[in-house]
Amino acid sequence: MLVSYLDQILEKHRYVDMPLHKVFTLAKIPTSTYYRTTSGKTELSLDTAKKVYRVLDRLSRTWPTALENPKKKNANLPKLSEADSSN
Repeated sequence: MLVSYLDQILEKHRYVDMPLHKVFTLAKIPTSTYYRTTSGKTELSLDTAKKVYRVLDRLSRTWPTALENPKKKNANLPKLSEADSSN
């Protein structure tokens, strides 16, 4: 069974305590790409998925996190407006 690029990213994101849209920003990917992908309107390209996955990999090793266990796999994706309002 093939696993989509987004599913692979979501699995890796379970170990990083940072909103996913911010991970896209760190990977220098526009947040519009994040929203189009998470809404199901488009698929990620291999190049984009690699950039995001590399950032997630780096963060999972170096980002201080309070996560003792990975986040739930089917947890709702954070929305940019909700994440920004907490700052």
